Amino acid sequence: MDDKNDIALKLAWFRKEEEKELQELSKLIDFDACKIDCQKLKVKKNIDKGGYGSVYQGIYDDKKVAVKVFHLSAVDEDSKFELRKSFLQEVLLSKDLDHPNIAKFIGAMENMKEVDMKPKKKFDKSQDCCIFSEFLSGGTLYQYLRKHKKLPINIVTRLALDAAEGLSYLHSKQIMHRDLKTANMLLDKNGRVKIIDFGISRFDDLNEKTPAIGTIGYIAPEVRTESKYDHKCDVFSFGICLWEIFCCSAYRSVALKMTPQIPQNCPKALADLMKNCWDDPKRRPEMSSVVERLREFEASSLNESAKGPTRLLCFSR
Repeated sequence: MDDKNDIALKLAWFRKEEEKELQELSKLIDFDACKIDCQKLKVKKNIDKGGYGSVYQGIYDDKKVAVKVFHLSAVDEDSKFELRKSFLQEVLLSKDLDHPNIAKFIGAMENMKEVDMKPKKKFDKSQDCCIFSEFLSGGTLYQYLRKHKKLPINIVTRLALDAAEGLSYLHSKQIMHRDLKTANMLLDKNGRVKIIDFGISRFDDLNEKTPAIGTIGYIAPEVRTESKYDHKCDVFSFGICLWEIFCCSAYRSVALKMTPQIPQNCPKALADLMKNCWDDPKRRPEMSSVVERLREFEASSLNESAKGPTRLLCFSR
């Protein structure tokens, strides 16, 4: 009986500490400034589902928006803390971001009582929360790459540059994404890549041991082994994304092999960049340097293509 009482007391203490952490996070966000006018909002069809909840397409102020709903009402008490923390962190980190390669934040609501959902859902809207962002019609970069066997090098470079510039901007704001992957990049109607999903992102002040977090295949070795890490973990993940963009393939890692085989036909500049991104953390380049190297490669590729015929895809800016 004493053991059961002891466990109950410990659980109560942990819940109290979790609630305190959520309150401190919430204080950092002005939700009145983030709130949108629900009279101008129409939530339409469901377009995606994930561990956090669902994403809906909607119309706000006559423009298409994405509505990311965190279904706190559909999870147990243990999961509620992590889900609400993910919501608060995403709002805190994304609300002030302004860059062409980052999905634009529009607003957020701590509860959805005023949101008219069509079709009606069984979830308790008073417990659920949501984030509104620009709607991007091109799908994920992961889906786009799966539709192609090979991309022209100018498209490879442009997609990689978009992702690199978005990530470089995040790092300039002292933010590390921590789950960078081609499935967390969306394409707009013109083929521009925009980074999304900041639910497990953090300000770059960790440099401490934390549980492994992210997606297998993209996680840096230091994160996987629960060692100290910083924003350079994102650089490793970018190297994997660069490989996927060049190969039009998804990397499936195995326990003993952390990085994929670089094809022999890969241009040396890109192959060297991949290898540099997969180096030890201190030797990995900053993303600002990655951007510069990709711009140099793009310029040299354009000079080469000017000497002969080239094939372009449908993207135009």
